[in-house]
Amino acid sequence: MKPVVVLDIDGVLADFTLGFLRLAAEVTGMEPEALRIKGSVEQNTWQFRDDYDNPGFSKRNEDDVWDVIRESETFWVDMPSLTTEADDEALRVLAEQFDIVYVTDRNVGVDPVGQTVMWLVDQELPNPYHVLSRRVTRQKKWEIVKDLCPIAVLEDSPKNLPQLVKLNVEPWMLADINIFRMVRRYNPCCPGIPIYTVAEFCRAVEALPRA
Repeated sequence: MKPVVVLDIDGVLADFTLGFLRLAAEVTGMEPEALRIKGSVEQNTWQFRDDYDNPGFSKRNEDDVWDVIRESETFWVDMPSLTTEADDEALRVLAEQFDIVYVTDRNVGVDPVGQTVMWLVDQELPNPYHVLSRRVTRQKKWEIVKDLCPIAVLEDSPKNLPQLVKLNVEPWMLADINIFRMVRRYNPCCPGIPIYTVAEFCRAVEALPRA
């Protein structure tokens, strides 16, 4: 039985910021000088309405975009990728020794899990059907990870990283989980082993001791 490795998707594999802001420009009709479209690597804050690059973007604007996403059959399928060919190849090599599971908070839209599977297939990433989300399991991300008991997790969310790190201090955990943080401008104070690329994460996992 292969050791389990958990990967987040948005902000790690998929460029959610770019996909969201492109849609925001369409939904709000804001001019380019009023709404700067950028990617996850450039995003400064976790909530778009707090981003000083886009001071005119309000909570109402954000809510309007999410309303469109709720009805969309393609938003998650069309998400831009953050990975390079080297990252994708490193994941395929990692999958030869580890069971890769994609755990996501995607909970909005028409069949977000199905769309995610389609996206992973299009990207030719390994184990595309190994997708878990709270939409399906009715669990928070840290609860899903706890049940999987993986050897390593790659995450970027400032909300999820502290919860994941806390798993290692719980008495019912039978083994330590190595929590890696995909370094972004919006998560500098978060816990987790800093990682800058997916390929770097794969090398770090391969170097971990195994029972």
